[in-house]
Amino acid sequence: MTPQTQIERPRLLGSIRARLAGIVALFAAALIAIVAVLTWMEASAIYAARQDELKTVIQVAYKVIERQYDDYKSGKITEAPKTPAPEIKPAAKGQTTLSDVAAASKAKREGKPEPGSAI
Repeated sequence: MTPQTQIERPRLLGSIRARLAGIVALFAAALIAIVAVLTWMEASAIYAARQDELKTVIQVAYKVIERQYDDYKSGKITEAPKTPAPEIKPAAKGQTTLSDVAAASKAKREGKPEPGSAI
């Protein structure tokens, strides 16, 4: 009989440092998975809530129109006279916001000089 020689193989996670690193890596992977699942679930809940909100808005708008139509049919209200749509012009030089354009339009209708213009 010949003596058997043992070949020493490196053991996986043989040291405490390697074991701790493995546990930390495992917990990090689990944490990433949990965050991904919770994010997906929250996104689904937000999407469903927005759908419900949109359905509610559409139902309210439909009911308002339906009620006005019923009032028109019963004679409680009459059809509004047709008025021409207001003319939309591009903003003049120096008018950068909608409120600037509205103020200039109002001043023009009232016959006053436009705000911010030299007299």
